[in-house]
Amino acid sequence: SDIRYLVAKKKLGYQLRIAGLGDWCAFMSPTERAALVATKGGKGMYDATLAIFDEAMKERCDTWLKVVEPLRGDFLGTVHGHHLYEFTGHGKGCEKLRRVNSDEYICDQLKCDYYGDVGFVKLNFPELGAFQELVIHHGYGSGRTHGTAIAKRERVFEGFEVDMTLMGHDNRRIANATNQIMFKGWREKRSVGTGAYERAYVDRKLHSGYVEELLLNPSAIGGTMILFENWEGKLRIRAMI
Repeated sequence: SDIRYLVAKKKLGYQLRIAGLGDWCAFMSPTERAALVATKGGKGMYDATLAIFDEAMKERCDTWLKVVEPLRGDFLGTVHGHHLYEFTGHGKGCEKLRRVNSDEYICDQLKCDYYGDVGFVKLNFPELGAFQELVIHHGYGSGRTHGTAIAKRERVFEGFEVDMTLMGHDNRRIANATNQIMFKGWREKRSVGTGAYERAYVDRKLHSGYVEELLLNPSAIGGTMILFENWEGKLRIRAMI
């Protein structure tokens, strides 16, 4: 798995920096969350029912945190996805989580930043006199074609003067590099699809999901990794997909 691979690299002395793109635990969608709020004519659910939701969602978060425990401290931060849960504070052990969403809770446990909608990150490499500026966003839209998936990521460069954009949502694991010509030299820009771990088209699975229902193309399982290295005194960047 990617986690075992990263842990092995960490033991070899590699410095890891992980960006979270949200949708970690596949919680409720925006429309599902709206349905919860609208329950009983907008009065919402009973406290006892909310407690059940709180405790179940926290348990789901804690289970995921155990999986990534070997990488605690290596996360830069995360943006929130479309699928998240806002705790109500009614559940046992959730009293201090009122109005805290699941991504915020996970970031707190991982000791990393919570970016909200958009993350603006600067990676400094002082020994090389270099840096990389990144925009991190969960993503949007389906992007059925490969060209559309790349175009919506490169569109970020129209409004943001950065070196790299990281975007998820459509489960694409891609990396594309282009150059921007400047008066003094040039600037290489990279648009990255961060990948996902959602399985589809599973043989003999009785109840299919949205991927099969919409006949979407299967995506390669796993996350995109970017290697920053000192190559002959200069910053060398390569994407591993």
